[in-house]
Amino acid sequence: MTFQHRNFKVLKVSCDKYGNFMKLKIYLEGTWVTVRWGLDTDSYIKIAKIVKRNYFDSLAKEYYYELVPQIGIYKESPIKEKIFLGCLRCVQQTKAKRIEFECSEHFAGNIEWFKKDVKKLKDVEHLAWEKFQ
Repeated sequence: MTFQHRNFKVLKVSCDKYGNFMKLKIYLEGTWVTVRWGLDTDSYIKIAKIVKRNYFDSLAKEYYYELVPQIGIYKESPIKEKIFLGCLRCVQQTKAKRIEFECSEHFAGNIEWFKKDVKKLKDVEHLAWEKFQ
């Protein structure tokens, strides 16, 4: 049986004394929990650029972003390295726009870890937002 995670609501993309991060709201065991998801520099730059923009009406305020817990992988040729793709969604009322971005292998690995190994709140307690305040 495969465990399906809901999309993670992006609350903030920024950097602090600990480094680059996304503040995410995730759903586990029937409750929402806020976590600090560390980001490498390349993934941070790409994600920050995306979330600074509303993909629908640029003046609208009722929108948010979600991180989709899946990774795409492709290779243009046998010689080139794998390219990893992360995915965000810009959501505004009944509309949603899927935005893929090239991410690091490290970021992709973290998403895969979450999909395969995270089943309980205990699995992410080390990422709890409160621990970084």
